[in-house]
Amino acid sequence: MHQKAGMSQYRANFKTASYSREKGKLMRFRAAILTVCGLAFGVFPAQGAVKVGDRAPDFKLRGLDNRDYALSDYRGRVVAVNLLGWN
Repeated sequence: MHQKAGMSQYRANFKTASYSREKGKLMRFRAAILTVCGLAFGVFPAQGAVKVGDRAPDFKLRGLDNRDYALSDYRGRVVAVNLLGWN
């Protein structure tokens, strides 16, 4: 009876260790991707990017009420744009 309990504890420890290794691999992969993206965007900044102090480019978006909204319509006001991914 004691040996059976010990064996199940061994299996539980093995599964935990395996999970920890997989989690470690995933974290290293994420870190590598973030590093590559950071280097790419740091070395090659976006062409025509808006800088601090520049005016925002005018754009139009369609609202949920199916009406078009242009940024230029709100000149002189504070505008918060909330972009959601709707299907």
